[in-house]
Amino acid sequence: MISFHEVHKNYSIFDRDVHALRGVTTDIARGDLTFILGVSGSGKSTLLHLAGALDRPTAGRVEFDGRDLTTLDPIERAHLRRKRIGFVFQSGNLLPQLTALDNVLIARIPSGISSSDRQRARDLLKRVGLEDRIHHRPRQLSGGEAQRVAFARAFLGQPEVVLADEPTGELDTESGQQLMTMLGELRAEEGTTVVIVTHDLSLPGPGHRILSLSDGKILSDERIGENGPTPSPKIATARPLSSEEFQT
Repeated sequence: MISFHEVHKNYSIFDRDVHALRGVTTDIARGDLTFILGVSGSGKSTLLHLAGALDRPTAGRVEFDGRDLTTLDPIERAHLRRKRIGFVFQSGNLLPQLTALDNVLIARIPSGISSSDRQRARDLLKRVGLEDRIHHRPRQLSGGEAQRVAFARAFLGQPEVVLADEPTGELDTESGQQLMTMLGELRAEEGTTVVIVTHDLSLPGPGHRILSLSDGKILSDERIGENGPTPSPKIATARPLSSEEFQT
């Protein structure tokens, strides 16, 4: 679904060049749950931003359903993000003056909020365990509850992909695991492709894919089985991995 082909990303910070990504080639399969792991500065957030059409590579190409994102103009990129991609960030980015319900619905303002949008927002908040917090404002919610609102907002438009950047970074271990359980249920019900950037090794579970980055390069590509991680066929064969292989 999302493919990276020899992707490089460089930044200039004052008089220093930063090579955030160095020739990354990999695929994100439709319906998969992929964790991108790595220390700060490894390039994991840069990879996520490129996947979400929030940035452009310095070299190489990023494809979404076979279409090269570098060929899209700003309006086309914005349309892609609004219609097909949901985002969740570490802080949640909730507006403090709005209720949980309105924070979910704010994603629909550009296209207009319909009665069906309101019903779906209420349903999503119920599904993430916040039925009795619908009219609470962010300051009245715990960190875990606030992130549940953020995920409900990301799923509101029924996106094909949800990209989450350190969604549990400000949560304790128990709250983080509860959030991941909720996300797994939502993903299964909606059939959504999910990519999560994290440094927390405790989050991935059986069936999940782990893509580890170091210094802008893929260090390992594994899928967790019942007996622990196993190398992805892509790493074992050094060739592009098909969607069929991802299902085995």
